[in-house]
Amino acid sequence: MDESKKRHHKIITAVVAALLLVVLIALWFGWHRTEQAADVPAPPGTAFTYEYVKPRSPKLVPTYDLVSKQNVFALMPEIHAVDRAFLVPQTIHFVAAECGEANAFYSPPKAEVVLCYELVDDILSKAKKTAKEQKLDDAFVSDYVYGALRFILLHELGHAMIDQLQLPITGREETAADEFAAVLLLQYLDWGESRGGVESSLHYAGVYLAGEAGKHDVSEFADEHEIGEQRYFNLLCIVYGSDPSGFLDLVTEQGLPKERADTCPAYTRRVMTSWYELLSPHMAKKYQSTRQEWLEQGIKGRQAQDKNVDQYLR
Repeated sequence: MDESKKRHHKIITAVVAALLLVVLIALWFGWHRTEQAADVPAPPGTAFTYEYVKPRSPKLVPTYDLVSKQNVFALMPEIHAVDRAFLVPQTIHFVAAECGEANAFYSPPKAEVVLCYELVDDILSKAKKTAKEQKLDDAFVSDYVYGALRFILLHELGHAMIDQLQLPITGREETAADEFAAVLLLQYLDWGESRGGVESSLHYAGVYLAGEAGKHDVSEFADEHEIGEQRYFNLLCIVYGSDPSGFLDLVTEQGLPKERADTCPAYTRRVMTSWYELLSPHMAKKYQSTRQEWLEQGIKGRQAQDKNVDQYLR
C-alpha cells in the first residue's frame, strides 16, 4: 500500500473512531438523563389556594373568626385529599367572604369557589333552632354545620372541575355536581373518621337542602337544581349502592325506600365508572390508577373505618 493510501486509510479510521465516540457519548448522556428523570418525582397536580376575607359587617365577624380559625376549607377531608391530585389549567381558589346573601357558588372568571359568611350563619341558625326544638346538645349543632358545609363545598368544587377541565356533562350540571360530591365522599374517605361520618354528613346536608319538606313554589320545579328532597335521596342512593350491607341504615333509619334502594348498586357503579372516565385523564401521575383500583379505593377506606370502630369497641 503506497503512502497516500495509508494516509487515506488512517483518516477514514480516525473519522470512524471519532463518530463512534460521539455516538457513545450521546448514548451515555441520553441514558444518564433518562436515569435522572426516573429519579425525579412526578410533578404534583395543581394546588388549591384558600383565603378568608374579613367582612365589613360587624355581625359577620364572629363567623369569619370561626371559619378562618378552623381553616374550614382544609378541614374537609375530601378537599384535602384531592388538593394537587388533578392537572387543572387554572388554580382553584377557595374564598370565604361577605356576599350580601346566604349562598355558595363557583365563579368561572377567577376559578373561585366562594363560601358566603351569610350561608354559614344561616346553616348555624337552623342547626341551633333544630337543636332547641328537639332538645339536642352542641355536638348536634357542630355535626349539622359540618355536614352541610362538607357537601356544599364539594358540590361547588364539582362545578369548578366541570368548568376547568371542560368535562362533557350531559343533563343538569347541578345534578352532575351533586354526583361529584357523592363520589368524593366515597372515594376519599377520611380513614380516621368513624363509620357513619359520611351518612351523618349527607343526612344533615339533606335536611338543610330540603328545608320545609313538601312546601314548594311552582318555580322550584323549573329551577336548575332538583328539589331538595330529590337531591337528598339521590345522594343516599349513590352511597347506599356502594356498599348495601355497610350502609343498610340509610334504608332502615334514613328513609331510602326499598324500591329505590334495589336500583342503587347499578346506579352507583355507573356513576363511579363515569366519573373515573371523566377525571382519570386529568389526574396527576402520582394519583393515576386503573378503573378497578379506583372502584376499590372507597372500599379500603370503609374497611379502615371499620377497624377504627372495632378498636373503639374493644
